Amino acid sequence: MSRLMRKAMDRAYVSGLRKEGYDDVRAPVASRRGATADTAAESPLRPVRIREIRQETPTARTLVLEDAAGEPKPFDFRPGQFFTLVTDVDGRPVRRAYSASSAPGSPRLEVTVKQVDGGLFSTHAHDGLRPGDRLAVRGPSGTFHAPAQAPRHLVLIAAGSGITPLMSMIRTHLSDAASESRIDLLYSSRNSEEIIFGEELNRMEKEHPDRLAITHVLTCRDSRLDAEGIHQWASGLPLPDSAHHYLCGPQPLMDTVQDVLQELGVPDDHLHQERFRASTTAPGTAAPQEMRIEQDGSPVGTTVVEPGQTLLDAGLTAGLPMPYSCTVGNCGECMVRVRSGEVTQPEHTCLTAQQKAEGHVLTCVSCPLSKVTLDIADPTDPDGTEGRTSNA
Repeated sequence: MSRLMRKAMDRAYVSGLRKEGYDDVRAPVASRRGATADTAAESPLRPVRIREIRQETPTARTLVLEDAAGEPKPFDFRPGQFFTLVTDVDGRPVRRAYSASSAPGSPRLEVTVKQVDGGLFSTHAHDGLRPGDRLAVRGPSGTFHAPAQAPRHLVLIAAGSGITPLMSMIRTHLSDAASESRIDLLYSSRNSEEIIFGEELNRMEKEHPDRLAITHVLTCRDSRLDAEGIHQWASGLPLPDSAHHYLCGPQPLMDTVQDVLQELGVPDDHLHQERFRASTTAPGTAAPQEMRIEQDGSPVGTTVVEPGQTLLDAGLTAGLPMPYSCTVGNCGECMVRVRSGEVTQPEHTCLTAQQKAEGHVLTCVSCPLSKVTLDIADPTDPDGTEGRTSNA
């Protein structure tokens, strides 16, 4: 089945349904052919319903999802990975990527949504969704996850809703009675009311005093985390050479943390990070630009990209068959080739250097600098076979 037909079937389904993303900067997307669960952007949509909604803080709520048909099918993923949620908002299919905060293997999937001013999906999740409502999920996706063989020591650093993928790791490791892994968590929140999972974290620390140690930083009281504070905390840990470090939060903080940990001698392959981006798109021009869509050289349609729009937004608004999934430059599903014209995109995306050199861009985070022609055909591997399908 072609990708465009799969997309049409997906849209036909989600049209009947009643993160904000992360930017994984650790590993680039290569070929989709033979993809694993790490890059399951083309895994089928799974219908789910909301079993429960938990208000974690005044601005964060957890959606507890289960199979829409009531089947006890487990949600399999690696702690730290994300799922793409699909629903209708005002008659428009919307997809957003959210990290799983639950442990894998359960028939219930938990995702925690932080309310974002002006955020289409997050506003709908906070103001519109109710228990019993149906939506769909695709995934899992993402390379930000703990290794299959659990390290003996995990060092976790989070800010705000960056705790969500790390919470999945904490729940997973502490639920394994046979595991001897130790976890040190440094967690920055605005104030005590904004500590997501605060009560559960306190309880787990009391129940596992030899395995979990948490240091909270409240920016309203302690000011923001800086290099000195991070260095003081990290240098006081009894870190073995095998310790793995997982970081999730806003880019400026993650840059500071990375610099400190590298200064302390943490090797690159033991440093894993997932960043929030304040702006998920690259700035385009101040003037409208024409966008022509082709498939293998055959015309598909033409539209105009308005200032501030991404290539993907403009294409979807015009009803063009644009491939996409996560909408945050993370999965690579919206990758297209620029046949003519100039396009700008953020420096940090999941594309490889080779893909960029070949003229590929991610439409979900890219804007035109001139009149452009894009080819939405599936990319191919060197042997000529399709390169974006998944075996998931």
